[in-house]
Amino acid sequence: MGVLNAQNPKVSITIEREGKQLVFKAMNASVFPQEVTIRITESKGLRDNKRPITKTVPSNSEAILKKVPIVGSKYSYRYEKKIAISEAYKKEQWEQLNDHSKINEGIVVFNRNSCGRCTYTTDYLIENGVSFKIVDISTSKKNQALLNHILSEKGIRGSYRTPIILVNGELSYSHKNLERFLKQLSN
Repeated sequence: MGVLNAQNPKVSITIEREGKQLVFKAMNASVFPQEVTIRITESKGLRDNKRPITKTVPSNSEAILKKVPIVGSKYSYRYEKKIAISEAYKKEQWEQLNDHSKINEGIVVFNRNSCGRCTYTTDYLIENGVSFKIVDISTSKKNQALLNHILSEKGIRGSYRTPIILVNGELSYSHKNLERFLKQLSN
């Protein structure tokens, strides 16, 4: 989990005993499908392989994540969870910018895989209904070259932090307070 990837308070985990098993459930009260990952990290008196389970829970729905057999008279456990907007849903919400002649129109996010701040940015924009386009710089040399060209044109040299965002052609990068910047975009 990234530092900025906050847990969605509209998704809750419940654990109920049903006979000789514990049933882990997720309730998604948000308007987006959520990917919920749960992993039991410590257990006594339970039979579990400790492998993480990930399920997509549709909006305003409940889903059973995992059933764990109880094998002892006493049991205890600890678990960790990760909750994020479904990747498939995210890809439906953003537009991949393939026509680079439109780079200065609207909001364009230069995104990098495995970038917690990038994930936070795209999730925030989706959750707040802000339209944007994505340029993935981690899988395309053409997109990385485009970014380098834009940075060079703007006189930016040296290191920078992603995401890099263009708002109607205005460059914004290495945000000290990314949350505040994104709030300005959603107003």
